[in-house]
Amino acid sequence: MQSPPLKRLPVRLAVGFPRPIQIRRLLRDLSSLGVEAIDIFGTELGEKSYRDTRLLADGGAKIALIQGAEQSRDTTIPELNVFADIENWLQERPWEKLHTRGAIPLLIAADNVRPEGALSRMVHTRRPMVIAIGSERGWSENERGLLEAAGFLRLSLGSRALRTETACVAAAVLAIEKIGELG
Repeated sequence: MQSPPLKRLPVRLAVGFPRPIQIRRLLRDLSSLGVEAIDIFGTELGEKSYRDTRLLADGGAKIALIQGAEQSRDTTIPELNVFADIENWLQERPWEKLHTRGAIPLLIAADNVRPEGALSRMVHTRRPMVIAIGSERGWSENERGLLEAAGFLRLSLGSRALRTETACVAAAVLAIEKIGELG
């Protein structure tokens, strides 16, 4: 008897372009964790040359997503979107296009500069989550303003500066735990 596919979890990760060498690992890990969607966009402080990666156009990204799904014995992969910059992502609001299981998503921007709290201390919720994570150098003040204006809460992932891929995995695991899907 064939098992039904695992359900994708109502977590969307959005990340400023990481180093090209990190993208493959990041996509594989987030797919394995079961997130519903991954968005990648340019940021003001991010390295512009990272956007030139061929991985997103040559099929390598899809292969990484499939490898992550295979690792977790899944037959589905997350939606993957690429945006020129954070302004386009915020204007497009792709999280509104995915079904949100009848709940308004909780919008979180991971940020250690004057955070409003910590993701780890957030109470459990059944709401879908959209978590934005800046590039290696974090968010600019302009981007913080754009995120706040769009309704994002700025929450810390802890006191340490993390690599982009580490921050994404940590945020995804915390979000999965907070929506009650880790156990």
